[in-house]
Amino acid sequence: MQSSSNLFPVALISAERRGDLSEDVYRLKPGNSPDGTVELAVTRLGLADVAQSRGIPVVLVHGSFSNRRFWYSPKGIGLGAYLARQGFDVWIPEMRGHGLSRRNQDYARNRVADYARYDLPAIAAFVREQSAQVPHWIGHSLGGTTLAAALGGQYLGAPAVASVALFGCQVSRTYWPLKIPPVEWGGD
Repeated sequence: MQSSSNLFPVALISAERRGDLSEDVYRLKPGNSPDGTVELAVTRLGLADVAQSRGIPVVLVHGSFSNRRFWYSPKGIGLGAYLARQGFDVWIPEMRGHGLSRRNQDYARNRVADYARYDLPAIAAFVREQSAQVPHWIGHSLGGTTLAAALGGQYLGAPAVASVALFGCQVSRTYWPLKIPPVEWGGD
């Protein structure tokens, strides 16, 4: 894999123009996890007709059972596309086995702790290397929970995070059947 990074092997796997946006997809092979087969896809969005200068980097982390398309649809709509059109340098990683990120060898044993300890720091380092700025982060659902875990575990901190916004990332220890609202069984 020819690398476009000094940190670890990175390959540009796609460079497309999507209407007024440019979409570059990178495959990172950080090699920092006990499972050496982990590869992470990271999409970078920007305005297609703007010179190389990019705005402030923003990293959008998707939730469970999701991928980059939560933030950016094939038709060029979504928060990722909106932010790119406003001049931000948008980065959308896809966690292990989601979207363009291949399933790693030990996929069935992936945990939030692995995303927080290994994957997010590698993504943060790559974004910072490429943009030469400290990124802002937005996490949804499990992506927000993973960001909170990375911050709480001190895997991410001031050198990698300018700010964080989390939404829809509730955590509960309540037994899930107790969360279901009461249902009238057999009622007319």
